[in-house]
Amino acid sequence: MSNLRVIWVGLTPEQPVRWLEWDSKNKAVVNQAGLSAASELETLATNAGEFSTLLLLPGESCLFNQLTLPDKSKSARKAIPYLLEERLCQPVDELHIVSGKISKNLTVNVIAVEHAFLQGWLDYLSELGIHPETVIPDYMMLGEPDSAAWHIVCDEQRVLCCRENERFVTDQVSLQSWWSLLETPELEKTEPVKVWGDLILSEKTQVESITQQQPVLEYLMGLGVANSEINLLQARYELQNPLRKWLVPFYQPIALGALVLMLFLGQASIENYHLSQQIEQYDQAMVELYREVFPEAQRIKDPYRQMKGQLNEVKARGGQSAFLPMLNVVAQELASNPQVKLQKIRFQQLDGKIQLQVVAPSYAVLETLSAKLSEQNLQIKQGAYQQTGDNQISGQLTVWGNNNA
Repeated sequence: MSNLRVIWVGLTPEQPVRWLEWDSKNKAVVNQAGLSAASELETLATNAGEFSTLLLLPGESCLFNQLTLPDKSKSARKAIPYLLEERLCQPVDELHIVSGKISKNLTVNVIAVEHAFLQGWLDYLSELGIHPETVIPDYMMLGEPDSAAWHIVCDEQRVLCCRENERFVTDQVSLQSWWSLLETPELEKTEPVKVWGDLILSEKTQVESITQQQPVLEYLMGLGVANSEINLLQARYELQNPLRKWLVPFYQPIALGALVLMLFLGQASIENYHLSQQIEQYDQAMVELYREVFPEAQRIKDPYRQMKGQLNEVKARGGQSAFLPMLNVVAQELASNPQVKLQKIRFQQLDGKIQLQVVAPSYAVLETLSAKLSEQNLQIKQGAYQQTGDNQISGQLTVWGNNNA
């Protein structure tokens, strides 16, 4: 946005206000006016969206200091309020303290303003529909001096003063009194004092008068320093932007949503890990089952495909009347007798026999199973039976068809 609107307020809304619209691209004034009170600024709210707004606070309300820090660390910057405390006349908690960039020699410009004063003006302008993006004291418009020479601007009875490490606003009478105390031989050797406006300091002071060809606010804009290094809209005052104010109620839901999403992703990661572990366990179980059914196998890379290949080979050798029909009969008999639990099954490929390791509550149940299998035209050979620790009978049955040797 190339257009800038500058609003220069007083200490209270009842005092006169000046505003100026500035074309940043062409560095020229588009429009400017003075108002008798801040309430008349309401007329500027109609086209406020066409401008970025700079609010100038009276320098009397803002204390300027230049501090020297031990280093450029975050801890050093956090210590600024405490370094400034001895220069203040009120508690630090009542002040909004903002610092600029730390220079090469570790000096930093610091501005302190009362929370109540800054918040009061922001609330007042907000009610008028005006929301400034930048807030600075008016003396910051004087820029950064190139030397220790003074730059003084008279705004009627108010005087804006600036030099290398000092910035303040006073009245003409106080400045003249203070200046007489400041006069020393060293001051006479310094560069001339730049003065804009009608001001007499003393006969000993070299003064470089700047011709008054425009209003004071236009002169300040012409210095080209409207983009100050320090913006008072920091920390909690950053949310004075209307869009950010609109977003504030959504911050907590967004944060909660982000937390839920993180928890969901974390749970999904844990479930994915457990699933991968189960898949590994299933793969290992398939390998063990394949070794039990086909003990002659040497290398097992893909038990599912190898099992399928073995079954196809069995089909090719013995047709439907060999392994698969026999396995089907065994499965049906085991299903019809739930007291018998199958522990292991092994297929002897060379002689076409199936070895079953089963467990039953008694010898009689195993004898019944053998009889049932015999009735299905299968040969049965019973191995050694033994009693387990839980009073179960474990035994081995070998099953084959009548056409097998």
